[in-house]
Amino acid sequence: MSNADKKPLVGQRSIVELFIPELSDKDLGRYVKKVVFKGFINNGYAIRIQLKNANFAILDSLFETNNSNNTRLLDHIRSNTVAVKFRLKHDPGVNGYPRDATRFVTGYITTIYPHGSGEIDHVEIIAIDPINYYFRIGDAYGGAFKGNVSSVIKQLFEKYTPRDVAVSIPNTTDSDYNVWCMMRRTPRDMLSHLLYLASSFDRSRTPWVIGIENHTVKIGPITSFEPKSLAYYRKMDENGYGDIISWESILNPSLGHYEMGLVTAGVSATLGQVYDQTNQKDKAIISDNNTENKFVPKQPSTGVLRSTIRPSSTFLAGKFGRSFVESPPEYFNGGEIDQPYLEYFDAYARTEYTRHINKLFTIDVKISGHGVWDTTIGLGAVNAYLDWRNNFGEANKHYFLSGNWLVYGFEHTWLESNWTTIVKMSKIDQNATGRRVGLNS
Repeated sequence: MSNADKKPLVGQRSIVELFIPELSDKDLGRYVKKVVFKGFINNGYAIRIQLKNANFAILDSLFETNNSNNTRLLDHIRSNTVAVKFRLKHDPGVNGYPRDATRFVTGYITTIYPHGSGEIDHVEIIAIDPINYYFRIGDAYGGAFKGNVSSVIKQLFEKYTPRDVAVSIPNTTDSDYNVWCMMRRTPRDMLSHLLYLASSFDRSRTPWVIGIENHTVKIGPITSFEPKSLAYYRKMDENGYGDIISWESILNPSLGHYEMGLVTAGVSATLGQVYDQTNQKDKAIISDNNTENKFVPKQPSTGVLRSTIRPSSTFLAGKFGRSFVESPPEYFNGGEIDQPYLEYFDAYARTEYTRHINKLFTIDVKISGHGVWDTTIGLGAVNAYLDWRNNFGEANKHYFLSGNWLVYGFEHTWLESNWTTIVKMSKIDQNATGRRVGLNS
């Protein structure tokens, strides 16, 4: 794919196609005033749609008996899923996804917010992705699941989501004879706990994440997601035009203590052994050195510095403190987990470390609507390239913000025919240890 193909094709205007089958069998796009659609790494997505109509027609239809179940929509929605299906599109949009449009996105309604002034009413519909919807309404189960971590995650989806949900997940290395008690936690809390542990039961030993696209779910270590280069945006081209409408960047040096290493400790009841930085330095201190499989945006080694530089010094007494992260408890003292506690007591700290170093240097770039960002599958691995050059006599001079960035989130806003996208990205220290991803530059 050429760099030109990694940009949106902007038309004269943009449109929304919206379907709410329980409300109408027609495209409701003409009633839409505003759409906000956003998604983030290790999560799903949220949708907010504002409808406008005179004389309260849409608001009245919510109270009418007009769906296939012969009930009022507001009564039906309290005990049933009600879907919204939409896509954003540049007009005429003959090329479709990813340059002209998003794919159709499905969400389930959680909230309806009517408001108005005079004879004009607005009805805002808030929806979330199907997976988070099902996990949100699931019960706090008091039973247990048997199997290794990956199989228990599958069982959670089998228990709380319908059969049309497709789940892809690699196998973890712990024992199939484990028994995991849910302990009245919510389904989402149970899933989050298992994802933390999975990072230590996988050979890559990188954080596990979840990505969602309608009824499709992909779960696994971040390294199991393909680090595709999906976008190429220029600050300014040879004619003085660019792709970037506005931008804001954040440097977080206060997170430097995370970058220097997180410390954890644990106690093994079976061996009567304490594991901490005094006797297990390589495992108890999570740092750049023992997270070598993380993704690092590729930057040139010569020319203008494109990212921050990790300090070479270690903790200095009296100058830098260590941040402590608790360890998971030792599971199944009889050895049923088939993994010694030494192999997984660092699970929480390992995940926290990798998540926080991605917050050291971030940027939000607003561009014209780009349909390629319509799923959270792959976020944290997929990347974009910012060509940050001033082409007035300095065509070959790159600036600090140039280079490859990991994409961790997006936010689309459609407002009365104008569609923009904010792409949320981060860089890791240029000299960090890891797998280089992105374009050569």
